[in-house]
Amino acid sequence: MSFLRTRCLLGCALASWLLSGVAMATPLLAHEEIPLWGAAVPPGSEALTVTEQLVNRSGDPQRPERVFSGITRPSLSAFLPAKPNGVALIVAPGGGYTRLAFDKEGVAVAQWLTAKGFSVFVLKYRLPDEGHRAGRLVPLQDGQRAVRLLRSQAEKWHIDPQRIGIMGFSAGGHLAAATGLDFARPSYAPVDAIDGLSARPDFVALIYAAAAFRAQPADAGGRPESSLAYSASGTLDRVSRNAPPTFILIAGDDARVPPESNVALWQALHQAGVAAELHVALRGGHGFGLLENASESVRSWPASFETWLRAIGMNP
Repeated sequence: MSFLRTRCLLGCALASWLLSGVAMATPLLAHEEIPLWGAAVPPGSEALTVTEQLVNRSGDPQRPERVFSGITRPSLSAFLPAKPNGVALIVAPGGGYTRLAFDKEGVAVAQWLTAKGFSVFVLKYRLPDEGHRAGRLVPLQDGQRAVRLLRSQAEKWHIDPQRIGIMGFSAGGHLAAATGLDFARPSYAPVDAIDGLSARPDFVALIYAAAAFRAQPADAGGRPESSLAYSASGTLDRVSRNAPPTFILIAGDDARVPPESNVALWQALHQAGVAAELHVALRGGHGFGLLENASESVRSWPASFETWLRAIGMNP
């Protein structure tokens, strides 16, 4: 057993022993919503005046399309397979860092992956413009905490602590990229034993991700925090040989995210020696997710992702 794996397992065991919250003391249940920060207020979210808002954009009760905003208590919603393969995947929905498309880019993805044996956790993360002290960094804080939380409960939740990945869509793709590239960056002061564990995901998947922008000055033009978030973390200058293996998918006709930024990220990862794979579809636009009526160019991406996972040893 390698030193890194031994250290991770010992750290996970220590964290599990130290934790005493109710959510940590009971078995994990399907569809359980797990608070990222336990009973504590997330760092920098004290005395907020916003309240969580939920809008269902669908008229079909069988196919909800919930959109969240005003998130003050970030969480992970658990989707559990009948026969776990040991691999866990955090899914970060998109929404331009002003809302979360929770069903389209979260629940639907979780249902597909659990049928394949993956334990999936849909991340409801805080949004930068809603009064949090760190503003542009709160998505990264929640991404790092989510990886650490899963690692702390790996044995109890039937997860291999060295097979924890994160997948993100659009702005959630930026969050996934930032979590992978900035895993060693202290984005918040530790709050408990969980924060002593590594925040490095073992693989990353970026689906039409608003990622790989250039770093900019902290006070760049007085823009909103949701805009500055893209250049505050997960930038091209953060790529290193320690970045996790990364799967990247973008449509060449995406009018919201420049395909060139994803190509530049793949080039930087490739040059650093990271196991990165890039797919540029001819057509597909933005926000296609797993839609059945998506362009034929992008409908096959789930199969490509599964093949890539097998290639890097993350799909038993």
